Amino acid sequence: MKYEIIFYRSGKTAGLQNDLDSALSPASLELDNACAAISPKELSEELSAALKRTKLVFIIGGFDDSSESTDMILKKILRSRNGSIQTKSFFNGSSNCSAKTIGQQTIILLSDDIVFTEEFRNKLSVFLAEQYDLNIRNESSVSTDDTVKELDREMSSINRVKVASKGSTAEKRNKKKLNALKICIFILLLLAAAQLSAAAYLYFTQM
Repeated sequence: MKYEIIFYRSGKTAGLQNDLDSALSPASLELDNACAAISPKELSEELSAALKRTKLVFIIGGFDDSSESTDMILKKILRSRNGSIQTKSFFNGSSNCSAKTIGQQTIILLSDDIVFTEEFRNKLSVFLAEQYDLNIRNESSVSTDDTVKELDREMSSINRVKVASKGSTAEKRNKKKLNALKICIFILLLLAAAQLSAAAYLYFTQM
């Protein structure tokens, strides 16, 4: 399932986008589009367009308690939409986080100082999985000790080839080749000396 993000008067985009993507990946949710709005009109236009394309939209930023805050703009926009609005809060700390659901469409509001703790990630994933009948992948971590033990078991089952100790097989083969080469050189020198002696004998006898 795909979702979209609207950054409203938010100075943090790339980092929050990556954090959100990581938090939603276990529920197989995929980012389809991300944009920015700096005025209530732009936010209204971007949200209207996004809700025509997808069922899930995140609005990040704009919590400043002013008349142009995200909450105030959303109240005006959603007032004209048919159906009852259900609101659910995910985070009770210093950061704002809530979901507004109308039928099958969900708008999740996040402040741009939100911290993606493990607890928050789990709550958000579970809510969306229940809302849209999604399966959450279990990504259990494996300890280092368990990994090392498993590698030891696998390695012990492999037939290892014994490595020859230094100064044995390889060096003996090289020494034999060197001795054979010395013998060949010695024989060639003897033949050359014999040929030289024969040539000298012929030279002196024919004079």
